Amino acid sequence: MTDVMEKTLASVSGFLLSTVATRNTDLSPGFCNLVRSVNRARSKSDEEKAVKKELDLLKSKLAQPDVSLVSEALKKEETDTFTRRAQNTMINLTQISKV
Repeated sequence: MTDVMEKTLASVSGFLLSTVATRNTDLSPGFCNLVRSVNRARSKSDEEKAVKKELDLLKSKLAQPDVSLVSEALKKEETDTFTRRAQNTMINLTQISKV
């Protein structure tokens, strides 16, 4: 890499890691680690290794079932069931009080 390219890459990665990462919670720690790894790379092959490692990690995460979605659905179902039971109880109490 030329000196200008190295300085540009260092500036961009420094900006991403210091300015944006501290203010924007949308950036994952994994992304920040990827930027650091690419910035530390001394050759194109080192950069490719860092990117390949991150891709493999993302593929393995995507292959796993999303337990959080399942647990959220179960919580919603439990809430809906509780709400229905509460409504039925209120209806029953209203009917009993009318008698």
